[in-house]
Amino acid sequence: MNFEYHYIYLLFTFFLGIYFLAIVLNKDWVLFPGDGKYNFDYFIKIFGRTLVRIFIGTLALIGIGITFSLFYIQEKKININNLKLNNMNLEDYFEKIRCVFQIKKYE
Repeated sequence: MNFEYHYIYLLFTFFLGIYFLAIVLNKDWVLFPGDGKYNFDYFIKIFGRTLVRIFIGTLALIGIGITFSLFYIQEKKININNLKLNNMNLEDYFEKIRCVFQIKKYE
């Protein structure tokens, strides 16, 4: 079995879903303090904890939508390519049958 790289999109979707769930459940580790001027503590002082959570939650939802869409599109492309490949093999099979019947017809 070959590893398909688009499953990484599904993994990102899973982790963003966990992150969004943590935001909804009001977990403290979601808005971890950072170093430097622009970290979550800085924005919480300006906008408030709830508004920052809503913003980060919205970003998480957008990320979930994008990563799952990328996974779904790639999965559909693979399924369509497999269908075309199988369809071509089926056409070749029927072509061989037709040739065999034509050869027997002329014998």
